[in-house]
Amino acid sequence: MFSLLDGIRKLKARRQEALQVISAIADRPDEVVELITFYSAIGAQSELVKGENSTATDQDKAELERMEKSFSLRWNNLSVDKQKELVGRLLEKGLLPGIVKQALDIFDGTVVSLV
Repeated sequence: MFSLLDGIRKLKARRQEALQVISAIADRPDEVVELITFYSAIGAQSELVKGENSTATDQDKAELERMEKSFSLRWNNLSVDKQKELVGRLLEKGLLPGIVKQALDIFDGTVVSLV
C-alpha cells in the first residue's frame, strides 16, 4: 500500500515539474521578436560606426561585426517560413526600405540575407 502511495506522490511531483518546464518554454519570447530587436540594434550601431563624422573606435567596429555575425547565424538557423515572417514584420515596422517589398513582389523573390 505504501509503495502505491509513494508512486502516486512521485507521479504528481513529476507532473508538476513537467508543467513548470512547459511554462518556462512558453514564457520564452518569440524568436522573431528577438531578431527584430536585434536588427534594430544593429542598425543603430551601424549608424554610429558608418555615419558621417563618425567618432567610432575600433572596439565599436568590432562590436558591430560581432553583432552582424551573430545575427547571420541566427538568420541561417531560422526556417524559411520564419525568415519570411521576420522580413514581413521588419517591413511593417519600417526597418527595411519599401523598395525591398516592391522587389520581392515584382520578382516573387525571397530574402537570402539581411546583414
